[in-house]
Amino acid sequence: MRFLKNDLSYKLTMWFLIFISMIVAVLFCNEKQGFHYDENYSYYSTNVTYGLWPTDNEWKEVDEITSEFVVNEGETLNLGLVKTSQSYDVHPPLYYYVLRVVCFLSKNTFSKWQGLIINLFFYLLCLILLWKIADIAVKQNRLVNLFTILLFGLSAGYLSTITFIRMYSMLTFMCFVLLYIAMKAFDNNQWSFKSCFIPTLIVSCLGFLTHYYYMVFAFFVAAYVCLYLVFHRETRVKAFIYGGSVSVGILLAILYYPVCLSHIFSGYRGTEATQAFMDVSNTWDRINFFTQMLNDFTFSGSFFVLLLIILLFAMPLAYKKKKSAQKADITPAQILLFVVSVGYFLTVCKTGMVPSNPAEALRYECPVYGLVILLVVMSLFAVTDRISKKKIIPVMLLVLAVACQVYGLCNNKVFFLYREDVDNYEWASERADSDVMFIYNPVNSWMIWKDSKELMSYERIFFISMNNEDDITDEEICNSDNLYVYACRSDNSEIIMQKVIDNNKNLSYYEKVGERLFVDIYQLQ
Repeated sequence: MRFLKNDLSYKLTMWFLIFISMIVAVLFCNEKQGFHYDENYSYYSTNVTYGLWPTDNEWKEVDEITSEFVVNEGETLNLGLVKTSQSYDVHPPLYYYVLRVVCFLSKNTFSKWQGLIINLFFYLLCLILLWKIADIAVKQNRLVNLFTILLFGLSAGYLSTITFIRMYSMLTFMCFVLLYIAMKAFDNNQWSFKSCFIPTLIVSCLGFLTHYYYMVFAFFVAAYVCLYLVFHRETRVKAFIYGGSVSVGILLAILYYPVCLSHIFSGYRGTEATQAFMDVSNTWDRINFFTQMLNDFTFSGSFFVLLLIILLFAMPLAYKKKKSAQKADITPAQILLFVVSVGYFLTVCKTGMVPSNPAEALRYECPVYGLVILLVVMSLFAVTDRISKKKIIPVMLLVLAVACQVYGLCNNKVFFLYREDVDNYEWASERADSDVMFIYNPVNSWMIWKDSKELMSYERIFFISMNNEDDITDEEICNSDNLYVYACRSDNSEIIMQKVIDNNKNLSYYEKVGERLFVDIYQLQ
């Protein structure tokens, strides 16, 4: 690997790997066909026009539905409305501001690319920052940086973050920026306002306004930096300034968005996270769940193998006597990298949502996926280097790890693509002028928006609550000779469909013709 010793060759190689990573990400984004209901909510809460809600026993034109997910002609940027809309949910507004700007620049359009382009942009910045972080962590072995970017770029876990149209790619960027600033300060021993404290304050404000999990990451960065500085007499004042920079940045964010306090301390997600954190009995199960997820989707099955090999190589070194005058190999920047990665990972293990589907939980650990990869690659080279200066062993092992990553990508480990939804859209488009009824559950009416893209295929839709006990008297419904019904799974839905048949001389029976995540589709004829 002599070519890596040349600065130009090294930089060209790293930019080539970043380019390949971006191509892979774009290919998976192109494969994405449908939307998770949270993704639909991203668009809805960003572009909401009237606050559309299903109205019992009433027709809605498709334009009314579509207008809630796009910026219409004549509408202003109106970031104030976006902020107000997010205050009703449990997230800060910065990501939605960015999405609003993108949708504002592409009015009357509802497209996956509006959200995906944001994720791809921040992914590119994350790749560059991870390269810079690796450069600081390991100065003498550029192979570490090469394999770190390669493994991260092929990580199904992080690619699933990109194909998920939410704020988590942006959150990862904010966390990487904070870490990079601190590691660079350690590396240069420059703790100044211009290079460290002011940038830290700014990114802390923006990071908090991106996602509340930024606070967890910032806590471990600030805790280690402050403790390190306070134990050095000449930097004690700087320790307080650094801690103040993080704190003031978050305080400014709170002053701008005070509703965040209720989100964190009394919102349903904040309450769930607090309860999970305080419950000691679930600790092992949660650590096991998220660690297994790290193995399966960030390393595609190679994490435990690499970890075992690192431990086996490290054990003899633990008993090897060292000269007392020998300096420690580990730098403060490397310790910071380890503390933040492990601290964040374990904290989120305790507070993150643990659903039956791992796709729902991948997002929470995304800020440390690249950092854990860097730690593993760095450790593998470090322990094998003590035994043999030849790098053939770690290179072979990491090539196998890369092969595992490629295998994982080829075996559907990237989530949120919903390839099957394209058939649903085509099915609905073929019936665009049909009579359509949607029987919804008023308690969980948000479930309707999982199928919002499909519903936009029709000209108009008749909404009715499953709790409606009145006779169906709408003239068009009563005279329809072919009616499609999206029905929430309930006995009441079947009762309503039977009422339609009883009041319509053209209809005699119903049969199920399709299934969606939350509803079944019936044809009445």
